[in-house]
Amino acid sequence: MKFLDDMVLFAKIAELKSFTEAASELDVSRALVSRRLQALEQRLGVRLLNRTTRKLHLTESGATYFRYCQDILSTALEAEEAIQAIKSAPAGLLRVAMPIPLGQDLFGPLLPVFRGRYPEIQLRLDLTDQPPDLVGSGNDIVVRWGHNLPDSSYIAKTITDMPIVTCGAPDYLATRKKLSHPRDLSSHNCLIYSPLREGHEIWRFMNKGKPLALPVTGDIEANHGPLLVHAASGGLGLLFAPEFLVREQIARGDLVEVLAEYRCNAAIWAQYAHRVITQKERALLDFLCENIPPLINPEAGSL
Repeated sequence: MKFLDDMVLFAKIAELKSFTEAASELDVSRALVSRRLQALEQRLGVRLLNRTTRKLHLTESGATYFRYCQDILSTALEAEEAIQAIKSAPAGLLRVAMPIPLGQDLFGPLLPVFRGRYPEIQLRLDLTDQPPDLVGSGNDIVVRWGHNLPDSSYIAKTITDMPIVTCGAPDYLATRKKLSHPRDLSSHNCLIYSPLREGHEIWRFMNKGKPLALPVTGDIEANHGPLLVHAASGGLGLLFAPEFLVREQIARGDLVEVLAEYRCNAAIWAQYAHRVITQKERALLDFLCENIPPLINPEAGSL
């Protein structure tokens, strides 16, 4: 039916914000995309997009139509997935991005288990501490972590809470002012994890049940978590990091947790573009939700 084809075309333009990229994705010419959009706007009697030489913006009518397109196309995808589920196991290429420590330390050891359960899924893993754009990167799922879910049109599913600890090497702590409250961080060198910067570097705590956000400063900044763990273990400053990332160093005494009574939780979540997801995407999300929480919080259970 032609109107469904028009919905697919418009949804792709709205998602990619580019006639050229939409044409490439749909394997048609840019001129055809432009003509069909014009015909759609004429048939509906409204302008769906405001177009300049560089950017596309949805009009109010366009944003409303886009939401309906997403719902209808997601329902169609759900119908196809339901039929596929009857006859086959999850299969096909699945592109996933996640932070390096999470992929290296947590998901990596689980790969044999995942492959044993879903042998027909072909994984393409992009490990990066710099969170990629979901659509622009070509990934099906982007796993992220932090204190705030992103303000985005993408769907976000929380995988688990993640305790965050503040820690430093014994030699560093012995030469610095004792930390009795997070405000004392102003006199300390704080190691900065750049991918999660919020303009100024902000470290977040819980103070008597209420959130406390404080700016900190330091002379070392990196976009790679394990590098900062080495820096902290070498006595170069304080580190604000996921507990699982420094668990072994704390157990060995290379790092010592401070401000434990002010601990807070961040979150690990997965982003995907559509409300209805494919079998292979569902398989990965269910696997992460089943297996990652016990590794983040061992006291909650084990595999």
